Amino acid sequence: MEKKFGSVENLHPELRHMVKMFSDSTDNSLFKIEYALDIFVKHQSKLEFGRGEQASFNIIVKSEEQNLPLVAMKESSWMLSQDI
Repeated sequence: MEKKFGSVENLHPELRHMVKMFSDSTDNSLFKIEYALDIFVKHQSKLEFGRGEQASFNIIVKSEEQNLPLVAMKESSWMLSQDI
């Protein structure tokens, strides 16, 4: 089964817009953008104090491929000028 990384199709409809607004995850020499999902599980117990158990998951946000006709046109003319 293929996982759809970067796709919002499997998300709840109310979350799709918010996820689309996220910047892509990136790590370069100027800055780093990363996301994590922190989950806290708490149940009612006389011996349970504080926030409860925690799990953290790293999330990679990827955007869809963008079609840039202007860049394709310039790339084509550059390749012709270089005899490639």
